[in-house]
Amino acid sequence: MTRVTWDDPRHVNSMYIRGYNIYIQREGEKRVEQRYVRRVEDQEFLFESLPPARPRGLRAEANSNGIIVSWQSPVEGAPVEGYLVLYNPASDPDFVKHVRVPGSASRVHLDKVKPLTEYMLTVRAFNRFGESPSYQARAKTPCENDFFNL
Repeated sequence: MTRVTWDDPRHVNSMYIRGYNIYIQREGEKRVEQRYVRRVEDQEFLFESLPPARPRGLRAEANSNGIIVSWQSPVEGAPVEGYLVLYNPASDPDFVKHVRVPGSASRVHLDKVKPLTEYMLTVRAFNRFGESPSYQARAKTPCENDFFNL
C-alpha cells in the first residue's frame, strides 16, 4: 500500500478543488498510470487500487516430466491475489496457454508441453485491480525419449 499526502495549491481557494489527477510510475518502468482522486478533507489518499508489482527471481527448468516455473513474490506494492503463467513455443507466439495459481504459490509444473521445443514463459502477479508487468524466461524441453522416460 502506498500513502500519498499533499497540500492544496496556495493560489486557489480549496473550496473550488474537486479532486486531483495523480500520475503513478513504478521505478524502472516506462508505463505511467493516471488515477483521479476525489477531494478528501485531510489531503491524504491510500493507493489500495493498484495492481501488484512484478514477481522476482523467475526460473524455468525443463526435465523429462515437463517444465517447472518458479518465482518469488514482489517485495513491495499492492497485495497479490494470484499469478498468471503464460507459455508458448518460442516459434509460435500465437499459441499461448495459461495457468492461474493462487497468491500463496511460488511455482507451477507445466506438463502439457512438446519435446525438443523451446518455450517462452511469462509470469504476472494479479489482483482485482489489474496485472503486474511481465517477467519472462525461456526453457527447452528434452528429446522425446528422455521426455517420456522410454
